[in-house]
Amino acid sequence: MPLCRAGVLDRRAGGVPAGRRRVAHTGDPPAAAQALDWGLLPRALLGVLALLCGNGFIVGINQVYDVDIDTVNKPFLPIAAGAAPALPTG
Repeated sequence: MPLCRAGVLDRRAGGVPAGRRRVAHTGDPPAAAQALDWGLLPRALLGVLALLCGNGFIVGINQVYDVDIDTVNKPFLPIAAGAAPALPTG
C-alpha cells in the first residue's frame, strides 16, 4: 500500500493515476451549450445597460450630496474639485 493518500484514492478510483484517466469524447456539444437561448441576448444587454445607468445615477447623487465630505477625502472628483457645478444647497 502506498504511503501517499492520493495514491490510495487513485487506486480506489479504478487503478489508473489521475493524470492518465481517459474521458469519452463525443461530437455533441455540452448540454449547457444546447440549452443556451440566443434570443435572450438582447434582453440581457438591455439589462446590463439599465444596471450601468442606475450605477451612474447613484454615483452622481452621491457626489452631489457628499460634496463637503468629498472635498476633504476625494478632492479629485469633479464636483468636489469645482470643475462641475453642484446643485444649490438651501
